[in-house]
Amino acid sequence: MADDLVVLVDDNDTELGYRGKEECHTVHDGIPGYHHRGLTVLVYNSKGQILLQHRKHRIFDSVWDLAGSTHPYHRDGMQEGYEEAALRCLRTEYTGFDDAIVANSSVSINYEAIDPSNTTYCENEFCRLIISLHDGEIAHKAENAYGYRWSSFRELLADVRKKPTSYAPWMIDLLEMIQSRKPLELTGILPVQREIS
Repeated sequence: MADDLVVLVDDNDTELGYRGKEECHTVHDGIPGYHHRGLTVLVYNSKGQILLQHRKHRIFDSVWDLAGSTHPYHRDGMQEGYEEAALRCLRTEYTGFDDAIVANSSVSINYEAIDPSNTTYCENEFCRLIISLHDGEIAHKAENAYGYRWSSFRELLADVRKKPTSYAPWMIDLLEMIQSRKPLELTGILPVQREIS
Protein backbone atom coordinates (compact mmCIF):
# COMPACT_ATOMS: atom_id res chain seq x y z
CA MET A 1 0.00 0.00 0.00
CA ALA A 2 1.27 3.44 -0.94
CA ASP A 3 0.69 4.89 2.54
CA ASP A 4 2.64 2.20 4.43
CA LEU A 5 5.44 3.67 6.52
CA VAL A 6 8.96 2.29 6.18
CA VAL A 7 11.86 2.84 8.56
CA LEU A 8 14.44 5.45 7.58
CA VAL A 9 17.97 4.34 8.53
CA ASP A 10 21.61 5.24 8.06
CA ASP A 11 24.19 2.91 6.50
CA ASN A 12 24.53 1.05 9.82
CA ASP A 13 20.77 0.40 10.15
CA THR A 14 20.34 2.99 12.91
CA GLU A 15 16.73 4.17 12.90
CA LEU A 16 16.15 7.79 11.88
CA GLY A 17 12.36 7.95 11.64
CA TYR A 18 9.61 6.93 9.23
CA ARG A 19 8.43 7.95 5.80
CA GLY A 20 5.86 6.73 3.30
CA LYS A 21 6.88 3.80 1.13
CA GLU A 22 5.83 5.59 -2.07
CA GLU A 23 7.98 8.64 -1.33
CA CYS A 24 10.99 6.47 -0.43
CA HIS A 25 10.77 4.73 -3.84
CA THR A 26 10.38 7.88 -5.92
CA VAL A 27 13.29 9.78 -7.51
CA HIS A 28 13.42 13.41 -6.26
CA ASP A 29 15.50 15.86 -8.36
CA GLY A 30 17.66 13.01 -9.63
CA ILE A 31 18.20 11.57 -6.13
CA PRO A 32 16.90 8.03 -5.55
CA GLY A 33 14.35 8.30 -2.75
CA TYR A 34 15.19 8.05 0.93
CA HIS A 35 17.45 5.46 2.53
CA HIS A 36 15.27 2.97 4.36
CA ARG A 37 15.22 -0.51 5.85
CA GLY A 38 14.50 -3.45 3.55
CA LEU A 39 15.07 -7.17 3.39
CA THR A 40 15.42 -9.98 0.89
CA VAL A 41 14.61 -13.59 1.73
CA LEU A 42 16.93 -16.34 0.56
CA VAL A 43 15.15 -19.70 0.65
CA TYR A 44 17.26 -22.79 0.02
CA ASN A 45 16.60 -26.51 0.13
CA SER A 46 18.58 -29.51 1.38
CA LYS A 47 19.98 -30.03 -2.13
CA GLY A 48 21.71 -26.65 -1.81
CA GLN A 49 19.42 -24.99 -4.36
CA ILE A 50 18.22 -21.40 -4.04
CA LEU A 51 14.64 -20.33 -4.75
CA LEU A 52 14.35 -17.55 -7.35
CA GLN A 53 11.25 -15.50 -8.05
CA HIS A 54 10.42 -13.88 -11.40
CA ARG A 55 9.35 -10.58 -9.88
CA LYS A 56 5.98 -8.97 -10.71
CA HIS A 57 6.12 -5.45 -9.32
CA ARG A 58 5.68 -1.82 -10.32
CA ILE A 59 9.38 -1.22 -9.57
CA PHE A 60 11.99 -3.45 -11.25
CA ASP A 61 9.28 -5.54 -12.87
CA SER A 62 10.11 -8.83 -14.60
CA VAL A 63 13.59 -9.33 -13.15
CA TRP A 64 14.69 -12.38 -11.19
CA ASP A 65 15.06 -11.91 -7.45
CA LEU A 66 15.65 -14.19 -4.50
CA ALA A 67 12.49 -15.71 -2.96
CA GLY A 68 11.07 -12.31 -2.03
CA SER A 69 11.88 -8.74 -1.03
CA THR A 70 9.96 -6.40 1.26
CA HIS A 71 10.28 -3.95 4.15
CA PRO A 72 9.57 -4.10 7.86
CA TYR A 73 6.54 -1.80 8.03
CA HIS A 74 5.44 0.61 10.74
CA ARG A 75 1.65 0.19 11.00
CA ASP A 76 -0.84 1.16 13.68
CA GLY A 77 1.96 2.23 16.01
CA MET A 78 3.70 -1.16 15.73
CA GLN A 79 6.94 -1.88 13.93
CA GLU A 80 7.66 -5.23 12.28
CA GLY A 81 10.94 -6.99 12.91
CA TYR A 82 13.00 -8.44 10.07
CA GLU A 83 11.84 -12.03 10.67
CA GLU A 84 8.18 -11.05 10.98
CA ALA A 85 8.34 -9.11 7.69
CA ALA A 86 10.12 -12.01 5.96
CA LEU A 87 7.41 -14.47 7.01
CA ARG A 88 4.70 -12.07 5.82
CA CYS A 89 6.50 -11.80 2.48
CA LEU A 90 6.77 -15.57 1.95
CA ARG A 91 3.17 -16.23 2.98
CA THR A 92 1.84 -13.38 0.83
CA GLU A 93 3.73 -14.33 -2.32
CA TYR A 94 3.58 -18.16 -2.17
CA THR A 95 1.57 -21.06 -0.87
CA GLY A 96 3.43 -23.70 1.14
CA PHE A 97 5.25 -21.50 3.66
CA ASP A 98 2.72 -21.69 6.52
CA ASP A 99 5.24 -23.46 8.78
CA ALA A 100 8.33 -21.62 7.53
CA ILE A 101 11.10 -20.71 9.95
CA VAL A 102 13.28 -17.74 9.05
CA ALA A 103 16.48 -16.41 10.58
CA ASN A 104 18.59 -13.29 10.32
CA SER A 105 21.86 -13.74 8.48
CA SER A 106 25.12 -11.85 8.93
CA VAL A 107 24.81 -10.44 5.39
CA SER A 108 23.56 -6.93 4.66
CA ILE A 109 24.23 -4.31 2.00
CA ASN A 110 23.55 -0.66 1.30
CA TYR A 111 22.55 0.08 -2.27
CA GLU A 112 20.60 2.43 -4.48
CA ALA A 113 19.31 1.91 -8.01
CA ILE A 114 16.97 3.75 -10.37
CA ASP A 115 14.59 1.52 -12.32
CA PRO A 116 15.79 1.64 -15.96
CA SER A 117 12.26 0.83 -17.20
CA ASN A 118 10.71 3.77 -15.34
CA THR A 119 13.18 6.34 -14.00
CA THR A 120 10.53 7.84 -11.72
CA TYR A 121 11.06 4.88 -9.37
CA CYS A 122 14.04 3.63 -7.41
CA GLU A 123 15.38 1.60 -4.54
CA ASN A 124 17.59 3.05 -1.79
CA GLU A 125 17.99 0.61 1.07
CA PHE A 126 19.88 -0.94 3.87
CA CYS A 127 19.01 -4.51 2.90
CA ARG A 128 19.25 -7.40 5.38
CA LEU A 129 19.41 -10.95 4.04
CA ILE A 130 16.98 -13.28 5.83
CA ILE A 131 17.33 -17.03 5.26
CA SER A 132 15.04 -20.04 5.40
CA LEU A 133 15.57 -23.75 4.75
CA HIS A 134 12.54 -25.25 2.99
CA ASP A 135 12.01 -28.65 1.38
CA GLY A 136 8.23 -28.71 1.09
CA GLU A 137 5.95 -28.09 -1.86
CA ILE A 138 5.38 -24.46 -2.84
CA ALA A 139 3.61 -22.47 -5.53
CA HIS A 140 3.83 -18.78 -6.38
CA LYS A 141 0.76 -16.59 -6.34
CA ALA A 142 0.15 -15.19 -9.82
CA GLU A 143 -0.57 -11.66 -8.57
CA ASN A 144 2.92 -11.44 -7.03
CA ALA A 145 5.24 -13.24 -9.46
CA TYR A 146 5.43 -14.47 -13.04
CA GLY A 147 6.98 -17.71 -11.85
CA TYR A 148 9.80 -19.26 -9.84
CA ARG A 149 12.67 -21.69 -10.21
CA TRP A 150 15.38 -23.40 -8.16
CA SER A 151 19.06 -22.95 -8.98
CA SER A 152 22.42 -23.91 -7.54
CA PHE A 153 24.62 -21.03 -6.36
CA ARG A 154 27.20 -21.83 -9.05
CA GLU A 155 24.60 -21.90 -11.86
CA LEU A 156 23.05 -18.68 -10.60
CA LEU A 157 26.37 -16.82 -10.53
CA ALA A 158 27.14 -17.98 -14.07
CA ASP A 159 23.75 -16.77 -15.33
CA VAL A 160 24.07 -13.42 -13.53
CA ARG A 161 27.43 -12.86 -15.26
CA LYS A 162 25.85 -13.62 -18.65
CA LYS A 163 22.60 -11.66 -18.16
CA PRO A 164 23.01 -9.14 -15.31
CA THR A 165 20.06 -6.97 -16.40
CA SER A 166 17.75 -9.98 -15.94
CA TYR A 167 18.35 -9.84 -12.18
CA ALA A 168 17.46 -7.39 -9.41
CA PRO A 169 20.46 -5.15 -8.66
CA TRP A 170 20.22 -5.77 -4.90
CA MET A 171 20.27 -9.51 -5.49
CA ILE A 172 23.49 -9.21 -7.48
CA ASP A 173 25.10 -7.21 -4.63
CA LEU A 174 23.91 -9.75 -2.04
CA LEU A 175 25.31 -12.66 -4.07
CA GLU A 176 28.67 -10.90 -4.35
CA MET A 177 28.69 -10.33 -0.59
CA ILE A 178 27.88 -14.00 0.05
CA GLN A 179 30.59 -15.12 -2.35
CA SER A 180 33.25 -12.90 -0.79
CA ARG A 181 32.35 -13.42 2.90
CA LYS A 182 31.19 -17.07 2.77
CA PRO A 183 29.03 -16.77 5.90
CA LEU A 184 28.79 -19.95 7.97
CA GLU A 185 24.99 -19.87 7.99
CA LEU A 186 25.02 -20.29 4.18
CA THR A 187 27.57 -23.10 3.94
CA GLY A 188 24.82 -25.40 2.63
CA ILE A 189 24.47 -23.46 -0.64
CA LEU A 190 28.08 -22.50 -1.34
CA PRO A 191 30.13 -24.60 -3.76
CA VAL A 192 32.67 -26.85 -2.07
CA GLN A 193 36.19 -25.50 -2.41
CA ARG A 194 38.55 -28.22 -3.54
CA GLU A 195 42.03 -28.25 -2.08
CA ILE A 196 44.85 -28.08 -4.64
CA SER A 197 47.60 -30.57 -3.76
